[in-house]
Amino acid sequence: MIAEIKENEIIIRRISTHIDARDIIEIINNTLEGKNIKIIYSFEGSPGPLGEGIIIKIKLNTKLSEVDIAALKKIFELKKIPVKVTI
Repeated sequence: MIAEIKENEIIIRRISTHIDARDIIEIINNTLEGKNIKIIYSFEGSPGPLGEGIIIKIKLNTKLSEVDIAALKKIFELKKIPVKVTI
């Protein structure tokens, strides 16, 4: 998996299973819940050995704070997911 965090968007690429996708969604929901941020998820691709896996694009109605970005980055890194932050 590879994560890209932008000011108002998060993109996770190369997700190999539905279980991994669910875990990522749960992490993001738990991290951003209670912050009055509306989250819109869109999905592309498919799991399995063929292709590039699932891509989750997460649109946010507001910009992420530096604290939110740092928290998400640290969580992804602890899960061994490389993170690219572009602001």
